[in-house]
Amino acid sequence: MKTLNRSLWLAALAALAFGTACAQPPTPVEMHWGEAKRHNAAAMIANPDAGRVTRTVEGLDPITGELVMESYRKNQTSEEKATEEVFIIQQ
Repeated sequence: MKTLNRSLWLAALAALAFGTACAQPPTPVEMHWGEAKRHNAAAMIANPDAGRVTRTVEGLDPITGELVMESYRKNQTSEEKATEEVFIIQQ
């Protein structure tokens, strides 16, 4: 009987140790899992015709829009130059 009691205590202690070793706090990805889907669903509920209505974006003046486009184009060309690879084969 004493051996059975000791075995049960050891099994319980092993299960407790294993359970606490495997329990980890959630990662940032796990904490925010599904938020984008919930936000999109809330936006569709708030304005279900948003994808069908084609109108200009309000609130961006032409000067700011031009600066944004120039910056975008400049960054795109600099990235393309940076990613080009040159191989020189010497004979």
